[in-house]
Amino acid sequence: MLNLIYAEYLKNKRTWGIIILLVGSVLGSLLGTFLYVANKQVFIQNHTQWLALWGESNLFASQIFLPMFLGIIIGNNVKNELNNNNLLRIIVSPVKVTQLIMSKWLYMIFLELINQI
Repeated sequence: MLNLIYAEYLKNKRTWGIIILLVGSVLGSLLGTFLYVANKQVFIQNHTQWLALWGESNLFASQIFLPMFLGIIIGNNVKNELNNNNLLRIIVSPVKVTQLIMSKWLYMIFLELINQI
């Protein structure tokens, strides 16, 4: 299974997936921080400043931008599989389809883990 995950890494090495995820996280955090600053007086009156800042920045980064950019990366991965005729190679390979799908899924989880750290 580790070999299949490494093969996914090699196939996606030049797709800039991690950079796309990091830019999305920074963009989401900046948007959440901007919204916090715009509504700061409301949060001061309710005494929820730090909780609001944390919630606003994490909401946009992890709930909106992360799934959107993961979808873009997965779509790019599928496009590469279709363009390079890798699906035909997968069909005739001795590896089970469930292992291939699991390796793709684990690679995306690895990207998400790096992004969250």
